[in-house]
Amino acid sequence: MVAILGWTDGFGNDTYIEGIYPTLEIAKQYAKEGLRWVEFDFGEVDFDWYEANEFKNEKHKPKKKKNKR
Repeated sequence: MVAILGWTDGFGNDTYIEGIYPTLEIAKQYAKEGLRWVEFDFGEVDFDWYEANEFKNEKHKPKKKKNKR
């Protein structure tokens, strides 16, 4: 399972769960810029923003424009 994590500035416990998906490929479809992900198994979990992975996702990169001549 993959959890998508968000972060909010507060006093402790700043990490929140944006969504949970069965695979990383599916999670990437729903990821917004600035979010992170972590892979986990069922059971007790403790997600930490600073230990999570950043999305390196093609959809967040600017698209190159073709020159029309």
